[in-house]
Amino acid sequence: ELLKLLKEKSLGGSSSGTAPSSDEQINRLVRTLIASRSTFDPATSINGPFFATVHFIGNTPLWEKISSASNTNIKGQKYTIGDDDRGEENTVVNYSEILGPAFNLQATGTFVESDKNMDDDKIQEDDEKSPSSKSGGFGNLFKSFLPGKNNKEETRMATTSNLKTCPYDYNVTVNGASINIFGQSIQIPITGLGCTRVLYADPCLRIFISPDDTEVLTGGGDWESAGLTVVQVRMDLIDSSWNVEF
Repeated sequence: ELLKLLKEKSLGGSSSGTAPSSDEQINRLVRTLIASRSTFDPATSINGPFFATVHFIGNTPLWEKISSASNTNIKGQKYTIGDDDRGEENTVVNYSEILGPAFNLQATGTFVESDKNMDDDKIQEDDEKSPSSKSGGFGNLFKSFLPGKNNKEETRMATTSNLKTCPYDYNVTVNGASINIFGQSIQIPITGLGCTRVLYADPCLRIFISPDDTEVLTGGGDWESAGLTVVQVRMDLIDSSWNVEF
C-alpha cells in the first residue's frame, strides 16, 4: 500500500506534499515501518541502484529547493558499497535535477558505518537533541522506536552476520559536487559531513533520517537540518525508462 501511494505521489511530481489525506496515509504507514525496527541487508537494500526521494518530513532541504523549478524533477541517491579486498571505498551520489536530467546537480562522497552503532545510548541522546523531537511533531515518534538500555544485545544482533538492525547509522563525507548541463560538467568546491540513520530499508523502499544538521565545511548553504526524514523508492519502480549515468 505504501509503495502504491508513493508511486502515485511521484507521478504527481512533488516530494513535499500531495493531498493532506494522502500524506497522512503515507506518514501512518511510514511510522508502522519505523516501529518494526526491522533488519536489512546493505548489499541489497543500500548498495546498487538509484533511489528517488518521493516524500520528506521536516525543514525543506537544499536539494528540494534546487529541484523546485519543475514538479517533475527527480532527486535521490545512489549508494555503492566498495570491495574491501580491493581497498575500495563506499561511495554515494546525491542527485537533484534543476531542469530535467539534462541540467542537474550531483554531490559525491563516501560513507562508512558509524561507531554509534555500538552505542545505543548515544543514538537515543542524538534523537532527543533533534528539533523535530522537541517540537512534538512527527519526529518525537522516533524516540520510542530507538534501542533502549534493556535490549542492546537484541538490537545489535541480527539473524545473519550480513543483516543490520534499524536504526543503523552511516557517517557520510561529501567531497565534491558538479553542475551538469547538456553533457558539460562544472566542478563546485563543496565539502561537508553528515550522518544518515537507516530507519527502514528493503530492496524497493528506504526510510532515512538526519539525526544532526549537516556540517558544511566549504561551499556554504544549509544542506539538511536535524530531523529531516526522507522516503525513497527504487527509481525503476517509478519509471523504468529513466536512465542517468553516474
